[in-house]
Amino acid sequence: MKWIAMALVPTLVGTGLFCTQTSPVQLLSEVKPKQPRPHDQTRSHKRLIFAGGIVEGAAREVPLEFELAGRLTELRVWEGALVKQGDVLARLDDTLLRHELAEADANLSVARAERERLVNGSRIETRRAARSRIEVAQVLLEHADRDLKRSQLLSQRNAISSAEIDDHEFAQRAAAARLASVLAEVAEIEAPAREDELRRAEARIKLAEAVVSQAQERLAKTMLSAPTDGVILRISAEPGELLGTDRSQTFLAMTNISQIRVRAYVEELDALTLEIGQSTYVTVDGRPDEQYRGEIVWLAPGMGPKRHRHHKPNEHMDQKVREVLIQLERSEGLIVGVPVDVFIKPVKAKSPE
Repeated sequence: MKWIAMALVPTLVGTGLFCTQTSPVQLLSEVKPKQPRPHDQTRSHKRLIFAGGIVEGAAREVPLEFELAGRLTELRVWEGALVKQGDVLARLDDTLLRHELAEADANLSVARAERERLVNGSRIETRRAARSRIEVAQVLLEHADRDLKRSQLLSQRNAISSAEIDDHEFAQRAAAARLASVLAEVAEIEAPAREDELRRAEARIKLAEAVVSQAQERLAKTMLSAPTDGVILRISAEPGELLGTDRSQTFLAMTNISQIRVRAYVEELDALTLEIGQSTYVTVDGRPDEQYRGEIVWLAPGMGPKRHRHHKPNEHMDQKVREVLIQLERSEGLIVGVPVDVFIKPVKAKSPE
């Protein structure tokens, strides 16, 4: 015990001397404040929002297909070709459809000619011939009347038999009937067309016109035209191939590159922190040191299924995303369809009033 007490005496004496020479204020000033760790500093600031994206043109990619099945006979564009709205891009074989259109045009001409004949009536020569038949029938009737009167006078003198008188009566009646028939024929020839006949002729013309329009539309569908200005992205067929309407692969794809945008897919975790006008920058694997700055110009009104994965370590496995359109300040070196990394800067917190 003695040796323990002897060891503690110098220690206690030294501590007492230190405390008498150092004030409490000096002790507190010599205590260094604890420095925050880098991780704590990161938590003190809002983080960037990361999202995967795809470069696109002024509008979404436009798939183009023929509405009819047929054999591709002409292809006027190539991948990367710049086209204007209305330019013919490709054609199908239209031989059969041209024949159908010619037949429809001929039937329309027949229908119009029939209506014109109803309106104009018979030809002048036909009318002259009909009038000549009237004159002949009148002469025959006059001759039959004279024969009948003569036979009646002779009958009073008993100079003619009753059978002969009957023959003259029948001849006179036949001549009168013949004249009435010829007069009816002439009246029919010279009479104007009836309303029902004109309506029927008009209906035939409309039917023929509808057939012609249908044939023209089918013929027009053998041409594939550009719906807008843009660039051809993909072509999946060559001249000579038979194209059907149930193809699994799009024949042509194009887009409008008058303006380059980025469509980003923001995860559920950050979907509610976005605003129109929010600053962004975009990077691409081919140019990792270059940033393309822009801002959000459109936000999807709702969440949609996640169809695009960028396979980055910090990618969330959320099932739904919110689509965002970003307008870039510049787009040199970017091409449509290339995947990009999008970094959205957080919105500055509003100062309390």
